[in-house]
Amino acid sequence: MKKKILLTFLTTLVMALGVTSCNGEDSNSTTTTNTKTETTTTTTTSVSSEDFTIITEDNGLSAENYFYNFACAKEGDENPPKYTIKLKTDSTWDYCSSLNERVTKVIIQDTNVIPVDAIRLELVLNSDIVGSSGSNEIDGINIVFNRKLLKPGSSKIKLQVQPDSGNSSIFKLTTICLEVYVEEYGTMDYLPITANISVNLDGLEEKINELSKNPTSVTFNISDTANLEEVYGYNADYNKQVEIDLNNIPQSIEINDFKFASTHTYNLNIFVEGEKVSDRIWFSLLTDGEEEYENYFLQEDVDNSFSSLQVFKEDITIKLKVGNYFTLN
Repeated sequence: MKKKILLTFLTTLVMALGVTSCNGEDSNSTTTTNTKTETTTTTTTSVSSEDFTIITEDNGLSAENYFYNFACAKEGDENPPKYTIKLKTDSTWDYCSSLNERVTKVIIQDTNVIPVDAIRLELVLNSDIVGSSGSNEIDGINIVFNRKLLKPGSSKIKLQVQPDSGNSSIFKLTTICLEVYVEEYGTMDYLPITANISVNLDGLEEKINELSKNPTSVTFNISDTANLEEVYGYNADYNKQVEIDLNNIPQSIEINDFKFASTHTYNLNIFVEGEKVSDRIWFSLLTDGEEEYENYFLQEDVDNSFSSLQVFKEDITIKLKVGNYFTLN
């Protein structure tokens, strides 16, 4: 199957951000960014008290949840995925394209958990979502976290903004306050289900010789379909790739003790790379033997380029075989 993946790249407008801590003296860090330069200025103010009552919706701006939990970076990981809390605007924000920068700030309850430089804001414009035909109206505000700077613990964060364009009825202080739990990498519990996979490769070599003139490598691939940003640091396996010797294809391959995240769906296939695009082959996987619906569910994709798998029972061996194929010919 030809899998078409549409990636929407948000062309974000990074707005002026005031970040304030509530640990004694408060560091108020204002960051302004454009495509060429980034500058940061820091001033210190005194905040005697701050109200951190949870607020998930105010003045047409809303968060989906009242708390968010995610992992800090794995030790030695220099490029962990960011974590983003996505706030959405409703129709009252129609024609609103800017915020009052003097008012805009994030107040952090505990900067030992979330340092002031670990968080930034991004405006999501309508044109970021629909493309060049869209407008510069604000469709959302992203609160973006740098995992490398976070420490395990909990802290409330409070966002304050004030629209200053569009309908004058929304020209007022708007507050969202949320609870954030930062967990140690590898400790987020997704109730992993440990199982083995055995793949019968009978007939694979013949199919490769038939369909690809110049193959260069073969791999078995399995990957969680969840967004890595959402599950980074969980206690399950996200993906695995097994190289298959093109010159000496074995009778089978074994993947032992793979930890499937409970309720998650995994995609798996066998992929043949080639010298040319026309040499590539994608194979789905089928059950080798009787279906075991009480233990797992396997479904071939409509274009045959991969299969989807959900596992329900621990300590089983999932027996698979080479399925149908997809090429670009």
